[in-house]
Amino acid sequence: TRIILRLKGYLDNLDNVLKDVENFVQKVKNLYQNIPLFMVGDGVGCLLVVNFLKNKKSLPFSGIIFTGPSFGQPKRSKILSKLS
Repeated sequence: TRIILRLKGYLDNLDNVLKDVENFVQKVKNLYQNIPLFMVGDGVGCLLVVNFLKNKKSLPFSGIIFTGPSFGQPKRSKILSKLS
């Protein structure tokens, strides 16, 4: 039994989220077969897109758009270190 918590920004299980994404993509592809499909990832959503695509043998989209990707934590700047 899967319990869905309505907490903003909370993922109980990444595998469940990726299965939901797969199901959604398949439904959209079936509904709009002749229209190019693009996937957009914003912020942490970029990490979800990358995880979704990492085991795919081919790209299931016409393109991918990343806005504000958070692929890693930037090094702390020397200026900010001195100010803190």
